[in-house]
Amino acid sequence: MRASKMNALDRKNTMMNFLRKTALWMLLLPLATYSVGVASNQLVLIANHDKFPVIENSANTQRIELTQYLEYQEYLATVNSPDSTADDRQAAAQEAATIKIMHESGMIDRVHCLMTKQTHLNALADIFDLHNATYSIGDGLLYLGEWLWSPCLLLWGFVMVGKAHKQ
Repeated sequence: MRASKMNALDRKNTMMNFLRKTALWMLLLPLATYSVGVASNQLVLIANHDKFPVIENSANTQRIELTQYLEYQEYLATVNSPDSTADDRQAAAQEAATIKIMHESGMIDRVHCLMTKQTHLNALADIFDLHNATYSIGDGLLYLGEWLWSPCLLLWGFVMVGKAHKQ
């Protein structure tokens, strides 16, 4: 028992020494940040049955509803048009039904839904309205991880060249 604890401790120390000597922790930082962002967004999707809640103000909600209404009317016009083929009418009818169901269930698109009291993990969902889009904490971590990749890689290169130069 004691030997297995020592072996585990030795392996941990060996790994930490390896990370320190190779400075790989600098490359793991953006990867870890990006991974936490992915995990956060996936957790929200899993908790909400593949729907991602979005906080919307009343103006955006009205814009979404108007867009859905106009798309619905466009598909209905295709269904009722004598110039449409049977395949076009069937496809348009299916799309019109999909839009109607999305509107009735509070869906914005095929993934995003309006945030309500019934949605789960709202704090991790899209809550930051930046006027051009709405972002989540996970989105911020994804963008931070992407942004950190270049400077961390450059810094790692300088550190490794410095270590090689010392030897």
